[in-house]
Amino acid sequence: MNAMEKVQPGTAGKNTTNFVWTKDHDILFCRELLVTEPYVHKVRSIERAKAWEQIASNLNSIQAPKFRVTTRSVRDRYTHLTTRKAEQLREEEKASGIEVTPTELDMLLEEILEKENAAKAEIESGDTKKRKAEQDKASADSIRRLAMERMSQTNTREGDVGETSSKKKKTRRSSHEMFEFLEKKCERDHQMKQEEISLRRKEQETMTAMMKQQQQQLQYLQAMFLNQQTQQTQAMLAILEKVVKK
Repeated sequence: MNAMEKVQPGTAGKNTTNFVWTKDHDILFCRELLVTEPYVHKVRSIERAKAWEQIASNLNSIQAPKFRVTTRSVRDRYTHLTTRKAEQLREEEKASGIEVTPTELDMLLEEILEKENAAKAEIESGDTKKRKAEQDKASADSIRRLAMERMSQTNTREGDVGETSSKKKKTRRSSHEMFEFLEKKCERDHQMKQEEISLRRKEQETMTAMMKQQQQQLQYLQAMFLNQQTQQTQAMLAILEKVVKK
């Protein structure tokens, strides 16, 4: 996407002058993304659309630097920034022995990409569980229907041949046992699904803690590197001062 974009009339005021994205705009935009998190909702969902509207409204309310954006423009900018950052990360992964000092924008985009990937995995997992639950329900309904049909056929045959009441009681008891079996099976399936959800939640929490720890380590290394550079500079200045005095 080009950094120059036109704002449609009526979407961000009557001013239709061109709006230029700067680094400061991108940093504030990424901070807003991490707060609102539109990527946690399904693509083309109502919730995701409302999140983009909220982001555009929040950015346009900032006084400095001034924004003039629309819902579509912030979506396009998001796609542009994340696509470019993902490509950059792939290139850096291929390269070896090259140290790159990340900027604030780099770190914000990396965090956004990590959260977006985690959200996608969770959404896909939720869809899989929903399909499995629907299949289990359909299977249980089919078993119940077959049981009812067999029970009806059995009762009809018993009426035709004049079978004793003791056999009818046995049929009712068998049907009751089948329903109990189905109920217990549904309870077991529900318990297993709850355990699976709890396990995935714990895994997600562990991943989040690890990412925070890695970020803290990176910040610590950056601080050490800057401190070392400062000490080296001071040492060089001291040497130069002694040479000049001589």
